[in-house]
Amino acid sequence: MDVFLKSRQTGRTTRMLEEAIGLAKKGESVIVIIPAERHADHMVQLLLTLAHSPGLLVERAFNKCVVRVGSGRITFVSARSDNFLWETRRVAGLPIDSPVLIDHSAIEDRYGKILKEWLRWG
Repeated sequence: MDVFLKSRQTGRTTRMLEEAIGLAKKGESVIVIIPAERHADHMVQLLLTLAHSPGLLVERAFNKCVVRVGSGRITFVSARSDNFLWETRRVAGLPIDSPVLIDHSAIEDRYGKILKEWLRWG
């Protein structure tokens, strides 16, 4: 059985988005890294549900999606974007002091084979 399938539906994405919402409500500009652009709609819908605010302003740009929450905002960026640098956890063109949260599925997508090998003998 796939080691990652065993840990699905455990609430990791929900907890990450709840943290993003809390930071944004405090005025932070939060960056959330998602596996690919095609996941943006699902993540935004989940975010709107968790924030209990279906009327939040959602802006779409070339390779990112921004949701305004309170006095802050949450920017979804694809891990496959050339703007996201895995080594530094930074997104080119966005504030360097912004908190960066990476969805577990983006990590699994990028490093899945390595993680499976690492967990193999655990």
